[in-house]
Amino acid sequence: SYADSIPVDIAPKAPVVTIQSPADGYRVQWNQLVTFESAVRDVQDREVADESIEWSTQYGPLGTGRILQTDTLPVGDITVTVTATNSFGLAAAAAVLVVVADDLSPPGPKLSVDPQQIGWHVEDVEAAPQEASLAIQSAGVGDVVFDATSDTDWLLVNGVGALSGLTSPQTLLVTADPNLVPPGVTSTGHITLQSLTDTQDFVVVTVLLSKGNVFDRTGEIDTDEDGVVDAADNCPYAPNSDQLDSDGDGIGDACTSEMDSDGDGVSDSSDNCPAVPNADQLDSDGDGAGDACAEPVEEFAAGDVGALKEEAVGVGVAGEEAAELLAVHGGISSD
Repeated sequence: SYADSIPVDIAPKAPVVTIQSPADGYRVQWNQLVTFESAVRDVQDREVADESIEWSTQYGPLGTGRILQTDTLPVGDITVTVTATNSFGLAAAAAVLVVVADDLSPPGPKLSVDPQQIGWHVEDVEAAPQEASLAIQSAGVGDVVFDATSDTDWLLVNGVGALSGLTSPQTLLVTADPNLVPPGVTSTGHITLQSLTDTQDFVVVTVLLSKGNVFDRTGEIDTDEDGVVDAADNCPYAPNSDQLDSDGDGIGDACTSEMDSDGDGVSDSSDNCPAVPNADQLDSDGDGAGDACAEPVEEFAAGDVGALKEEAVGVGVAGEEAAELLAVHGGISSD
C-alpha cells in the first residue's frame, strides 16, 4: 500500500543550458555590438535567477543574465561561455565561438562603377545611337585592372562588344543602337566589368532601351512562337526564326510559300492560276498558265462565217486582214 511504500530520495540535477544566439562561429567586427541569449531549464528551481547566469570569455567575465549585450570583445577567436547555477549549487555551461575581425586596414583595389543602370526611350522610327558615360574607379588602394563585356549586339562599349585589360580610373562610352531592337518592347542588356585580380570583384551595369509604345505590351506578342516578336517578324503567323526573305520583298519565305489567295488548296508559289480556284491545275496548252486563267475562245458555227465576212467588209477590212479577223474568231478560214 501507499503507507508501506519506501521513500526514495532523488538526487538533485544540474540545469540544462543552451545558447540560442549567436550561432557558433559568428563573425563580427571589432567594437560591434553583439547580443547573447541563453535558455536555461532546471527541474528543481524551474527558473534560475539572472544573477546565477554568468557570461565570460577566456579573458574574464562579461556579465550576468539570460540576455547579454557587449561591444567589448577583443580581436581574435573568442570563446564565450554561459554558466547557470541552481539553488543546489549545481552548474552547467554552454559555449560558442565568436570571431572578431579588425578590417581597419585600407582595402586593396576594388571596382567602383557609376552609374550602375542606364536607360533610354526612343520613338518607333529610325533613331540615332544613344550614348552615355560610365565612370570606373578603384574604391581601395591601387588601380583595378578589369575587362568590360556587353551581352547583346545592340549595346557597345567604346564601339565594340568587349574590352580587355583596362586600368582604372577609366571613362567608357556606352552606345545603344535603337535600330537593332524591336519596337513596342523594352530591351535589356548588360555590361559586365570584371576585375582580373579578384574573381569576386565584378559589377554588372543594366542597360534598358525602350522603343515606341511599350505601355500596351504589343511588342512582346509572338503569335507564331518562333522567338521573333510580331512587330519585327516578316511572317508573324508562320514560324520562321531564320526570317528568310529570298526575294527581299519584306515578306518572309515561310509566308510566301504558305499563301493561297484563291483558297483552292494550292499555295500561290505553286499555283498556275493563283487568282482563280483550280485545284486540278489543268494546263491544256502547256503554257504555264492554268486553263482557269486562259481567256475564253469564242466559238462560231459554220453559218456565222458569212456574217463575219460581211462584218469585215462593213468595216473596210479585206484580204489578209479579213483572214486574220476570222482566225481570231474561232480559227475559221476566210475562204
